Amino acid sequence: MTIHSGNGNGKGKNPFEGKTIDFPVTFTLKAVMDATISDDDHIAALTGVFELLDISHNYKNKRLSSKGNYVSFTYLVTLVTKQQMDSMYGKLKQIKGLKFAL
Repeated sequence: MTIHSGNGNGKGKNPFEGKTIDFPVTFTLKAVMDATISDDDHIAALTGVFELLDISHNYKNKRLSSKGNYVSFTYLVTLVTKQQMDSMYGKLKQIKGLKFAL
């Protein structure tokens, strides 16, 4: 599932439409952020969402885009319910500087 933070039209086809997800599910979450905001602020915001929603998470890595405009943070997360997943994506959308998460 990809979320957008208001940039773009968000009208792309949902790749999960008609499919089910069996919970609990563990997957790699990548959050692409505006590189003009500090890494510490991004990490605090992301982990704040995980901790608020009691989501098991493990930081994997960070990568800067080739032009240096964006930075991506990769986490291994475990979600136990669809409600928790929906809440997580809803909270991620509110993070300042988030371009998208997938």
